[in-house]
Amino acid sequence: MRHTCLTPPFPATGGLTLRVSSAADILTEKGKPRSDKSVSPVQTEADENAFGTREAKVQGAELQREAWRKNSGFSMPVFGEVRPPLPKHRRFRGQIGRTFQLQQRASEQRLNASMLDEEARAKALFRRSTHANEIVENTRL
Repeated sequence: MRHTCLTPPFPATGGLTLRVSSAADILTEKGKPRSDKSVSPVQTEADENAFGTREAKVQGAELQREAWRKNSGFSMPVFGEVRPPLPKHRRFRGQIGRTFQLQQRASEQRLNASMLDEEARAKALFRRSTHANEIVENTRL
């Protein structure tokens, strides 16, 4: 029996896993390095002990992006086999279709200011059981 690897084969661990926008190789609009806080995966300064120097963060960002590229290529056959949605007559079969039809009918009748049979029966039962006054009479259930 052949086993298929379900996890990406190229490790993509590092600071970008926590915060993609912390990539240390992204520069400011003026082409200068961003602040230490902005390149920190946890948005704090002095995080070298946990996440390494700026140079290590730049190298880590490059390695993570390369792993992402390789993993996406590895996973591409799975993405390519996803089929388009089924036709509407197939998607709305059974209970889902029946529920959708009932909701659609109720919405249309409310838009036309008409009352469903079930709603009229419920209102009549409510009126009888509560000895409803005029306010309740004019309240939609």
